[in-house]
Amino acid sequence: MMVYCQRCGSGMPGVAHFCSNCGAAMPPTPFYPVHPLVRPHVGRVIGGVCMALARAHGWDVVVIRIIAVLGLIFSSGLFGIAYLIAWVAIPEEPLPLPGAYPPSV
Repeated sequence: MMVYCQRCGSGMPGVAHFCSNCGAAMPPTPFYPVHPLVRPHVGRVIGGVCMALARAHGWDVVVIRIIAVLGLIFSSGLFGIAYLIAWVAIPEEPLPLPGAYPPSV
């Protein structure tokens, strides 16, 4: 992603903190998820909440599932209620049209 200096207008990579031309401080770039937060059809175990969080933020799904199980054990069931709410609140990934190419990763 290319960003442009607000002072001189020169282009630089989005990870730059200072302009390489004039030295002005660059504003922080906003955080964009890797994928939209949707429950996928492929790779989910129970409701797809852990897989949705892992795909949306680029995390390892195994780590998210371990955290979910530990949260369920040590939260006296509150984490289970939160999981059910997320299961209802996070939309399901739309099915691709027949003959359509799979989305690019």
